[in-house]
Amino acid sequence: MDTKETQLYYTILLALLLVAVIIYYCFYSMIRQQRRTREKDKLHLEQEIFRIEEERSRIAKDLHDDLGPYLSIVAQKLDRMNPYPEQHELKEECIGHVNEVLHKIRLITKNMLPYAAEAGGPVQAVQEFVRRLNDPGINIIVSCQSFPQFTDSQGSHIYRLLKEIINNTLKHSRAGTLSINLDCQPTTFLIKSYDNGIGFRKQDKTNTTGVGLKIMESRVSQLNGKMKIQSIPGKGTSFVISIPL
Repeated sequence: MDTKETQLYYTILLALLLVAVIIYYCFYSMIRQQRRTREKDKLHLEQEIFRIEEERSRIAKDLHDDLGPYLSIVAQKLDRMNPYPEQHELKEECIGHVNEVLHKIRLITKNMLPYAAEAGGPVQAVQEFVRRLNDPGINIIVSCQSFPQFTDSQGSHIYRLLKEIINNTLKHSRAGTLSINLDCQPTTFLIKSYDNGIGFRKQDKTNTTGVGLKIMESRVSQLNGKMKIQSIPGKGTSFVISIPL
């Protein structure tokens, strides 16, 4: 190989090496940008979850501390009224309506507060939530073999995850039965749910569950867990959430 051929060979080799470096840098930049985008999306969801929790607590406090007492005063004043005999039935009906509104405010307040406001932790709080629902159209079973010690923040995420599964089922599935099982294994805490509803196709998942699913995924991510959803049209939907211990 003469000098010109050698120079041409090294020139081509250098050019190929330069192209390879450029391609590698482009791919590396794309991957890094995607990672940054995912981290920003995750941070945005975390901030959104925090904002939602703060807003829930604020609204629950306002309902309990401001609106509740006013309605109690209205009920007391109505009770002290001495209307004409023909208006007595109307008075009792008005008192009944006010008391019903007070009852609903207490339920809404309990549902909006963090699980720590409920006695017994997230599992008992969810079971109490199901009991208060008292929906005759669906049988909801929440069972727990064992429950590990979580921080308040972790317990709050688990509580909201369980409620989101229930709410999604009530809103979208048309199911007659929802079964949720919680089990603590040596290295993993498992949440498994199954409903016998209408299910959905994979391509319809975004339209079916909306923001709720994204928030669930963010909560699972903050617990360093994984979530798997399986749904078959006409045969129901299942969630499997695994959280490392």
